[in-house]
Amino acid sequence: MTTVGPQLQRLLAASAIVLLAALTTQVAGLSPNQEEERGRQKPLANHSAPRERNRAATSRPASTAALPDVIFTIVYDNNDGPEGLTSDWGFACLVKGLEKTILFDTGANGEILLHNMRRLGLDPATVDVVVLSHSHDDHTRGLAALLEGRSDVPVYAPSGFPASLNAYIRRTRATLTVAEEPVLICRGARTTGTLGKDAIPEHGLCVDTRSGWVLITGCAHPGVENLAARATELVGCPLHLVMGGFHLPRAGESSWSTAAARLRIDATLKRMVELNVQHVAPLHCSGDLARGLFQQSFGARCELAGVGAVFAPCELNDRQDE
Repeated sequence: MTTVGPQLQRLLAASAIVLLAALTTQVAGLSPNQEEERGRQKPLANHSAPRERNRAATSRPASTAALPDVIFTIVYDNNDGPEGLTSDWGFACLVKGLEKTILFDTGANGEILLHNMRRLGLDPATVDVVVLSHSHDDHTRGLAALLEGRSDVPVYAPSGFPASLNAYIRRTRATLTVAEEPVLICRGARTTGTLGKDAIPEHGLCVDTRSGWVLITGCAHPGVENLAARATELVGCPLHLVMGGFHLPRAGESSWSTAAARLRIDATLKRMVELNVQHVAPLHCSGDLARGLFQQSFGARCELAGVGAVFAPCELNDRQDE
């Protein structure tokens, strides 16, 4: 009988261990090289994971087909729309298709708000929640007419509303929630939290759709680019659409020369591109100069519209591809 020396025994044992490890990884569906590569990638995956506060906001179904079709209708705006609708200085947008129907802002005049909604075939009584972007009359004064005869309708407002406006809201018998931090309205809809606390406090509304997240702004007094940056951080991905008032300087205003207005708008455009915003719809207080420059920059991905406009985010992709 041949005797195996200690050195050869150790070599055979080591070879058996390597062979066993290779067989194990192959059973698992990975070659040894793939297993080694996967091990090297794990720290990268952990390093790039979103922060905990964003994880709940960005939790989405594995298939976007599970998300609802969300429709955004501009029911109040100073930019003209189809015949039969009334344009007036202010803003309001109705969001349908989520668990709750949300009205974002209420315009300046309740009669005009209700007229436009009914003309568009929208029943004001179906509004479940109201979100007010900021305290100015052209965004809040339609509330009383909207909620007449109703009670306990939730109204979400940013922090910093004057006491007189809070009292007005409570007189409508609404339930007021001050949303200083981001607040979940319902599945797929949350506020950005209050920005501009040292000037005009304002928040926006983030809405999840099959095509991606949409941000609605009232006037964007803190800067539409700053609201978009906050929303992007909150949802953890680029925004599919930013729509509403962008509050950019209008040429001819006493406080702005055309050159200075152009510089301000160009800086906003640059930041929106950096944030990888996919589509824009500048409305209300955005101004003709800004609307024109956004259209030049975004091309088919910019929607110039007014009262009565209906936005279905999935259709924006279709128009872009035409």
